[in-house]
Amino acid sequence: MSTNTLLVVFLLGLVVLIVVIGVLVSTYNQLVRGHNQVRNAWAQIDVQLKRRHDLIPNLVNSVRNFSQQCHRLSVRLQTGMPISI
Repeated sequence: MSTNTLLVVFLLGLVVLIVVIGVLVSTYNQLVRGHNQVRNAWAQIDVQLKRRHDLIPNLVNSVRNFSQQCHRLSVRLQTGMPISI
């Protein structure tokens, strides 16, 4: 083989190697990006669950207050007391 042929084969091999390394790096970056997106999605779910958990006492208090108001209204209606709105 002549030196020109060896040089061409070497350069083609180098180009193929560079392309393969580029594909591997790109694939790795896509996998890391996907992993980060999944972690971010789970973190957002955790945030929503914590918000809902924090809102439960407020909901319980609202229902309790409404129930007391209804009870007072019922007592006033049964005893004939005037109702103020």
